[in-house]
Amino acid sequence: MGGARHDAVDRTWAALTPFAGAPQVTFVGRRTRKDALTAAVINTLASSVDTYDDTHAEAVVHPSGPVLGTLFSLAERLTITGNR
Repeated sequence: MGGARHDAVDRTWAALTPFAGAPQVTFVGRRTRKDALTAAVINTLASSVDTYDDTHAEAVVHPSGPVLGTLFSLAERLTITGNR
């Protein structure tokens, strides 16, 4: 999550913090905890803020960063055993 300290991430974090719930999960790349939804948004933004997939029409999009930002929050919040 190379974008964890990017200015856009800092600004988004500052805008969402007044509306955040109780600390539940971690922001990747920081020692801060917020509610799972806010952390998912911030982690997703941090994972994609430095990408340049939209610089040309034939861009190959790699959705793993945004998906993992949400999965990190979900996995930290829930007990996931892998059993079905």
